[in-house]
Amino acid sequence: MEHLNNEIDTIKEQLSEPDKTLVSNDELIKSSKYPFNKYANIFSVLLTKGNLSYDQYVTLRDSYFSRNPNLDKFEMAPRTFGQTWGEDWLKREKGGILVDPPKKDGYTSQFDLWLPTENDEGIKIEVKSSHVAEDEPESILVEKAYKKPRGTDEEISNAIKGLNFKMNFQQLKPSCCDVFIWIAVWLDDIDIWVIPSSKIVMRPENAPRRKPKDSIVSPEGVLYMGTQHQGGKGGDVPKGQIFVTNNHYDDLKQYKVSLDTLIEKIKEAK
Repeated sequence: MEHLNNEIDTIKEQLSEPDKTLVSNDELIKSSKYPFNKYANIFSVLLTKGNLSYDQYVTLRDSYFSRNPNLDKFEMAPRTFGQTWGEDWLKREKGGILVDPPKKDGYTSQFDLWLPTENDEGIKIEVKSSHVAEDEPESILVEKAYKKPRGTDEEISNAIKGLNFKMNFQQLKPSCCDVFIWIAVWLDDIDIWVIPSSKIVMRPENAPRRKPKDSIVSPEGVLYMGTQHQGGKGGDVPKGQIFVTNNHYDDLKQYKVSLDTLIEKIKEAK
């Protein structure tokens, strides 16, 4: 948003003094309500006053879309994003390789994707997706979405630690799949982790409480789930959740993969 705001501020400076009051912060607070948000009001003023042509507006808009290709993922209904987007995206990207699970052997939606293998056993895959956005409850999701830092691995790591986000990978059922694929969606990038289901276990009652900046990977090399409402301890299928914050991103680097290596890493994880 900073890049777009700077471009808009430059154009706003060309307005006459009386017209500048139309896009002042006080006026925008009063006149900005869904679906007539702040930017709709600013652009309507700039266009009608002749300070911005329609072609310039389209160039500004398309440039913003190009810099933030995942905007639409932050505007999806939570259920659509959480339950179907990730698996649909993977099926498109790895067309014909990752497929819907076969409807046999008592399958009742226990996992999301299937990787056929030569021995016909196949690999059961559960997909979980999360947005990378500022942990700020007062703002709408798309306004607090983060772009992924750039630079060397060390620079990226340090920059991510300086952010403030908390992703929640939930409804985790390790007993129902062989492999988890976790997807983190930034405004301009997507990160993927492939984690063996054997590495995700319910936190033992006697396990020491982890401090906020402690690694989410235990000394034994597993990721502990916290119990999640129904279906946790005492349920037929144990399931839980794991929070990944800006302090824990590096903890998962051993599981990070690219789309190019995804299939190979799934087989290795199995």
